[in-house]
Amino acid sequence: MDTVNERIYLIVKELFNGNVSAFCRVVGIKQPTLNTIVGSRKSKPSYDVLNAIATSDLNLNTDWLITGRGSMTKDDSTTEPFAILQKYDAEVEIKNEIITIKRKHK
Repeated sequence: MDTVNERIYLIVKELFNGNVSAFCRVVGIKQPTLNTIVGSRKSKPSYDVLNAIATSDLNLNTDWLITGRGSMTKDDSTTEPFAILQKYDAEVEIKNEIITIKRKHK
């Protein structure tokens, strides 16, 4: 992987089966922002984008993300695809249930 753009694309492809929307939800960046990075424009990602990716729960090796050296993940294993997204979705579902219960008791 020669560029950080290509490495970000690889994260989306490998860990999220190419699902850009899922990646953006987990990392906390806007989809149009990511599209300018991995799409045809190939804009360089900002510090905020790189920081959001690096500090996410994806267990990524930040040295690999920035420079391409080493392996994608910190422990040299691949993160199970969608495991993080499933955790996120479960948390959202619980929060929605709490909101529903609170509305019923008003």
